[in-house]
Amino acid sequence: MLEFWKNGKEIKYSGIYQNGRIGQMVVLDYVSYGENPDFSKYPLAKYSHPSVFTIVEKVEGTTDGYYVVRDEEGNLVKLHNEWSGASEASLYDFRHWNEWRTVREEEERNRRDRAIETLKDRVDLLKKILVEQGFRVVSEKQAKELGIS
Repeated sequence: MLEFWKNGKEIKYSGIYQNGRIGQMVVLDYVSYGENPDFSKYPLAKYSHPSVFTIVEKVEGTTDGYYVVRDEEGNLVKLHNEWSGASEASLYDFRHWNEWRTVREEEERNRRDRAIETLKDRVDLLKKILVEQGFRVVSEKQAKELGIS
């Protein structure tokens, strides 16, 4: 499930399950099929994450239903709708996934920027403390000019 907050509202998107449509672009991301998956049972296990597919065929059914998806190179992959090996739970509508990814990247960027600002503040405080204790704080260039680098 893709979960995130946007404009103060929690957003949750599930995999496509049986709700996929022919022509829909879907993304495989954040799923593990184990160390040595059986590619005949888990055909998407050979794809890197994220990978984009287009649904080209859909047959409905609880145990005999399936999707046929086309990968970015044009290869067709048949996904059986078996409860034990269903891949549909790991496929997300491309628009939902892209929205989630954009928000996530923005959060990571903001977190990184806050960490950088915190580090800058700590360096400034350390410089202030050292100067108050009688140390001279110099730049790398100044240290080279003084011959102390």
